[in-house]
Amino acid sequence: MQRIAPCLLMLSMLAACSAEPRQPSLIEEAEVAREDTDVAAGYEKREGLLIDIPYLAGRRFDTLAPEVVADQLGAELERADVEGAFAGTSEVRYEGGRTLGLYEGEIYYIAYPLEHPMDITTAMGVCGFPLQVPRCIDATLECRLVHHWGMRQISLIRSEKGADTYGEIRVWKFRPQERAAGE
Repeated sequence: MQRIAPCLLMLSMLAACSAEPRQPSLIEEAEVAREDTDVAAGYEKREGLLIDIPYLAGRRFDTLAPEVVADQLGAELERADVEGAFAGTSEVRYEGGRTLGLYEGEIYYIAYPLEHPMDITTAMGVCGFPLQVPRCIDATLECRLVHHWGMRQISLIRSEKGADTYGEIRVWKFRPQERAAGE
């Protein structure tokens, strides 16, 4: 009987802990702060970045200041709906082969050819990601990171088969088919 009393005390303490409101994680707090930030007011791309992918991905395209988009992607060449894709999916092409994918006005995809072949750390760094790159899924033509830094997928395309340098980065904040399915 004496052994049961401490167990009951422990169970009651655990039940009391679970009744407390859950504190948001640091990532959740950052997302809320990001959403609360006025996009057009005062954004400056950090020095040394070619493009700030974490800043652009997931934002509503129509809320971005035109000069911010032009600074990171160049001049817009064309905009078109993507045939055969989900309704509300469109693509915006920029000079230099840069592309944004939009789903219901939100940036879900960014393809950005790098200025020259770069090692993985440099490529990630100049695109706004942390320099400490976790182990990636290494394939013949690309190196892929899945579910890192708030992105659904990050693919670094090799500059040539078997090379340790990369010539393009492709990032999906989310997949339209997953968003449409409510995942």
